Amino acid sequence: LWEVRRTYATVEELERDLAARTGRSLLHALDDDELRDLIAFIRERIGAPPVVEKDRWTIWSATAR
Repeated sequence: LWEVRRTYATVEELERDLAARTGRSLLHALDDDELRDLIAFIRERIGAPPVVEKDRWTIWSATAR
């Protein structure tokens, strides 16, 4: 199941959001140099705008025995 988190009109808009670590606790584990490297890596591989950021969700189901 995919949920659209946000749509960015430009790659630069996405880069600013990543650099601010907005709502992404995982990015707080990176130091500033590592974050810059990650942003450069993403920029090299991203397609043409708009950029659609999606989160994947897993739905778990259980039954009692």
